[in-house]
Amino acid sequence: MLRRTLLLWLKTTAVLVAQRDISGSKDHPILSRYPGSVIRFYKHVDFDKYPLALSVDNGRPAAVKEIEGKTTKITYQNPDGRSAYEIYSNYRDALKKAGYQDLFSCEGDACGRAMYWQQLNGLYASGGPREARNLTVRGKSSGNDYTVAMSVNTGYTIIHVVEHKAMESGLVAASAAE
Repeated sequence: MLRRTLLLWLKTTAVLVAQRDISGSKDHPILSRYPGSVIRFYKHVDFDKYPLALSVDNGRPAAVKEIEGKTTKITYQNPDGRSAYEIYSNYRDALKKAGYQDLFSCEGDACGRAMYWQQLNGLYASGGPREARNLTVRGKSSGNDYTVAMSVNTGYTIIHVVEHKAMESGLVAASAAE
């Protein structure tokens, strides 16, 4: 009996730990997560360059434009029993309702090959290539300009948010050359 109770406790604890977000992560303030999703990767920097693809050509991201600003990258593990299409549609509809304008979208094979997205900016959620859906939008929230690029597939949703802002400057001093 004690052994059975201990095994049940271990299994329950393992499931609860597996369903927690990684330490130090949080949702971006302009976009909530799909219910039941769990953060598996999180990176935030106050200023960075971001290569934004606005089309696909010969299976590769194309029309790449460098944008700059405060950058947040989040990878969510999708909840069981939900399709990539359902999750994608909820994000697309929420962004559209909030006034964001489409810059680029694709689905399935039209999104190109995953390895090229990984090389460019890491924006390709793992899963079947026919289930892949990418969306890039731009809009304002609380007076700030944002670009949101996302990829949804059967297992994961990846969201990259760039808040367009100038780099903080004047942080380094140099003496005049003689």
